Amino acid sequence: MLPEDLSLAAVSLSFRDAPTAVRVRASAPVDETAMARLRAQGVTGLVEVHTCARSLWLAAGEHPGWTGSLLQSMVGARVGNAGLPLTYTGSDALRHTLRVSVGLESFVQGEADVGGQVTAAFDAARAQGRSCLLLNTLQQATAHLLAEGRERGFVRANRGLGHLAVLALQARGADRSRPVGVVGAGAIGGRVIASLRRAGWAEPVVYNRTPKPGTLPLSAIGEHEAIVLCTAGPTPWFVAGPTHRHVVDLGLPPQASGEAIGLDGLLAGDELRLSPSRVSEAERAVEQELGAMLRRVRAPHRGLAGVQALRDQFLEQELAALLAGAVGELSEDQQRRVVAAARGALRQYSHRMITLLRDEAIAG
Repeated sequence: MLPEDLSLAAVSLSFRDAPTAVRVRASAPVDETAMARLRAQGVTGLVEVHTCARSLWLAAGEHPGWTGSLLQSMVGARVGNAGLPLTYTGSDALRHTLRVSVGLESFVQGEADVGGQVTAAFDAARAQGRSCLLLNTLQQATAHLLAEGRERGFVRANRGLGHLAVLALQARGADRSRPVGVVGAGAIGGRVIASLRRAGWAEPVVYNRTPKPGTLPLSAIGEHEAIVLCTAGPTPWFVAGPTHRHVVDLGLPPQASGEAIGLDGLLAGDELRLSPSRVSEAERAVEQELGAMLRRVRAPHRGLAGVQALRDQFLEQELAALLAGAVGELSEDQQRRVVAAARGALRQYSHRMITLLRDEAIAG
């Protein structure tokens, strides 16, 4: 029978499961060779979500339990015994993805940043030819839920790593009248700058590797009391000077070669939670979106389940008898091999036809 649940598996490794160094090893991109091996095992699509606080792999496949085991083994081989990736399948995988996208699983609950990162990961999978109808449908569900969250207030703009960095500087007594040096003018650097401005700090000085309006080169990093590193170099490169009393390193992997407040430190304090009423509202919205997607995806399964049951009955109980006249002069071993080959070919063909009909029904 076709699965009544989503043919989806999710493997998660977050700040709750492993330290930054382990998550860095786990987050290496799945290359084309590895993707080909996954496809050979029945994986039809893959989305990789990597943020500063988590990695999440989403894979579609006919047998989600097997697909989840493949992903978990892949991640486990990267991290050894240093981390424990969690696996979700079917509707649990969908629910977890929706919760991640609206920040319910984030250190700063309801952060908007993670929703943008999830969306970018789906877009990247589509650009790489690694998406499929199920993953496209899941992306639509996350987009709908994010829009609802922004409208109803359980997805909060201006919350995330930039906010945490500023809180860390405040907790350590940094002088907000002195400009902070922000190193890196990308997305994370922009969020740090916005957080500093909202908190009433002096206008920061921004440094960047490549020339960009409003920034200075890395060689010009000045004698700031506080530095926030927002770069993503492959190895540590920043050495604090004598005036750099407070260094916050948001790099993944770490960018500071000396003492710094890293991601592990930022994510080890008290969680910044939504109010209980906002959490309840967000959880209700997740369950409603989950129900809507399950109804959409399961509907074609009801009719196709009978088709697949009929196919299985034919292959196991009738095919050998139908071929008996054609293979009667062969040895018993040869007869078994011919029947097995015929079963395999017919199973592949019918699987493709059933998948096509199911996808057309979902899309319609």
